[in-house]
Parts: sequence; C-alpha cells; structure tokens
Amino acid sequence: MFILDTSVLRGISRSDLVSVCQRFDVAISTLTVLELASHLGDDSSGSGYLRMRGNFLKCKHPRILDDPFWSLASTTNLKPNPTRGEDRLILAQLIDAVEQSETLTELSSRKITYPDGQAVSCNDLGVRVSAILQDEEMRYVEGIESLGARTDGRLITANVLCEEILYVANKLVSPDDAESKGYAFLAMAPYIGYMLSRLSYYESLRASDDQIMRVDRNDCEDAYIALHLDFAKNNTLVTNDKGTIRALTEVRALLSEYLSVEIGQGYIMTGDEFKQYVASN
Repeated sequence: MFILDTSVLRGISRSDLVSVCQRFDVAISTLTVLELASHLGDDSSGSGYLRMRGNFLKCKHPRILDDPFWSLASTTNLKPNPTRGEDRLILAQLIDAVEQSETLTELSSRKITYPDGQAVSCNDLGVRVSAILQDEEMRYVEGIESLGARTDGRLITANVLCEEILYVANKLVSPDDAESKGYAFLAMAPYIGYMLSRLSYYESLRASDDQIMRVDRNDCEDAYIALHLDFAKNNTLVTNDKGTIRALTEVRALLSEYLSVEIGQGYIMTGDEFKQYVASN
C-alpha cells in the first residue's frame, strides 16, 4: 500500500490520480482529508472555492484509512475515543457533500449525519475542521513534550529507540504475550522513531537559554501516517518532506542495526520516485 501525504496528493493531477488508484493500492490518512477540508472556506470567491474543492475532491479516489490509533486498538489493549472509529465514515459523507456543491453557499446548506443520528451543518466547515486539526496537533505537541521529559535529552541510538518502543509496546499489550508484544513493537517503531527524531531536531534549534521547545505542529500529519507504516506490513509513505524522510530513514537504519537484520526497505519514497515507480510498473 502507498500512503500519500497532503503535499504529494496536491501535486498529482486528478486524472493521473484516478489512473494510479485503479492500478495500485493507494491510500491517504484522515488527517490529510481534514487538512484539505480546512481550506475550503479560505477564499469565498467562486474561483477560490472551486480551486480548493478540486484539491479536496482528490480525496475521493484513494482509500481513506481508519484513524491510526483506532486501528492500533483493534490488536492491542489501547482504548481510544470511540469517535475515532467514525472518522472515515463521516469524511466519506463530507466528500460527497463537497462533490455535490458547486459553491461555498451550496455546501453550507448541506448536512452530515453521524452514526448516532445527529445531523451537523456544513456551514463554516473550514473553521470547524481547523479546530479539529488544532486539537490533534496539540496532542502531538504533548506527546513530543512527554517524550522529551522521559528521554531527558539523550542522543538517539539504537538502544534508546528500542527502549522507547518497548516502553510503549508494554502499555499496549500484556507483558506475557510475546507474540502481541512483537506485533506492537513493529507497529509502533516508525511512529516512536519519527517522534524521537523530530524531538532531537526541535532540541537542536533551541538556544541554551530558551525554556520553550519550538515544536512544528505541521509534523503531526506525518507522525500519524507513521503509525500506518508498521514494519510488519508492506506499506510505503510517499512524501517530499525532507525532515520526514530523514527521520524515517534514521529509524529504519537504527532498528536494522539493533535487530541485526535489514527491515523496512522501500517504506518511504519521494513524489518523483513514486511517479517513476508507477511509470515503470
């Protein structure tokens, strides 16, 4: 499965995307859909809305993945918010509503129905979605800060990486269940590794007298996508973000070193590499 991040999805024409999705297993995260939806009200002019609408409707063609924390909960002891399991279904309705709306005014008159029967207006959709994204980004910031407090500025080594992955894996499954712990370890490795790498980067930017760590909230999307990668599965992230590529490449190298076996080959591609792969297959 190829998972496209927002920047790559934006850079592919809709006609090319349709063709690619017909030939390959292509997916996007719920955060990618939310990110594009948050811009639907940025420009209320006719041409502005249609441009944002065109980008957003690209979300119709790839598969929309379940919320990564919800997916992880299906095989571990994690207990996520039940509403996380509804995200993909609600976003599918939103895509239909946008497709049927030629103007922002028309979209504002439509409603989306939640599984519990509650109908919600699409009025001020961009503002509402932006608020949801801000909540997710704040959780990412809190996760980075918690990780920073736990690692206390240690350099990222293979041992530190695996200690942190095991720390989280032991919370997700029974310590006596070796098979489930092994699954949780491989599932969490890209995510925890990404967080550690970005933590190290944020710390490198902080002046010696600066008490505040400057966390880039835009990294939230790729952190969540990293949860979908899972070294036990044949999933590939397609991104042009140099920080993300560097982080996940570092994780793969450290984990391969620790386990003394090459893992995760081909689990990250740039947009150009993806286009070349599609053209040659």
